[in-house]
Amino acid sequence: MGRRELPEINAGSMADIAFLLLVFFLVTTTINIPESGVKASVPEKPQEQLDKEDQPIIITKVYDRDILMIIANKENRLLIEDREYGPEEVDQIYDHVIKFYGSHTTNERPMPENDIEGDGEQDFPIRWKVTQDSIDSQVQYWEEQRTTVVNYGGETKFFDFMIERWKFKEEILKEVGEYYELPDASSIKFETDEETTYGFYLSVLDMIYAARTKVQNDFCQERWQLDYAQIVAAAKSDKATEADKKRKKIVETLYPSKKLQDKAAKLDDVEL
Repeated sequence: MGRRELPEINAGSMADIAFLLLVFFLVTTTINIPESGVKASVPEKPQEQLDKEDQPIIITKVYDRDILMIIANKENRLLIEDREYGPEEVDQIYDHVIKFYGSHTTNERPMPENDIEGDGEQDFPIRWKVTQDSIDSQVQYWEEQRTTVVNYGGETKFFDFMIERWKFKEEILKEVGEYYELPDASSIKFETDEETTYGFYLSVLDMIYAARTKVQNDFCQERWQLDYAQIVAAAKSDKATEADKKRKKIVETLYPSKKLQDKAAKLDDVEL
């Protein structure tokens, strides 16, 4: 009896079927990518910080005399206004900051040169004189600019800010009379080397803050027989009056804390 041959199976379409199944699974399969890092719940920015970020940036011309430059190198030596001081002379910063905030309080800025007094020294910021006439002139100017922008369908946020800013200066005028203010571009810049020691870094900041607190306290004591800290506390209390808030804003306008620009090379995470 002869051997029976099995019928041949046609597998010609198996490759097509496998390809179709592969495509199907690729299309329908969800690939989970492992998450990296640590999940963190980031708090929302406080309203006070949002209000500051919402304010427009005022761009003005910067003169050398408007900047108090303080540099600390890796040996904790200081360079203040192009003069070198040793680590033990850190208290020199105190006098420079006092001069920065209080210099030329009875003189307007007469000219753009850096050496106003003609003594060969770089002068510190010269304050602008604020009078009722200057306020009226500026308010009128910014209101006219705002009207022009409105007519063209533009954004008025910046002009509203400037009008409000100058109108508040009228409140300062009522409180203290004609006064002198620092230029918008003036600031204290503190820069450190990557190897500046942490302790020395803090000692410089302590001197800057101590000097600024002194000029603020001197002004507050002269006007209201109160320290600046007392005025801040009153303005932030639940029972704060409009007068309390206005006093705090007056001091911040005349002796602004934002004037300090800290550019520590390796200490950016320090909360000041």
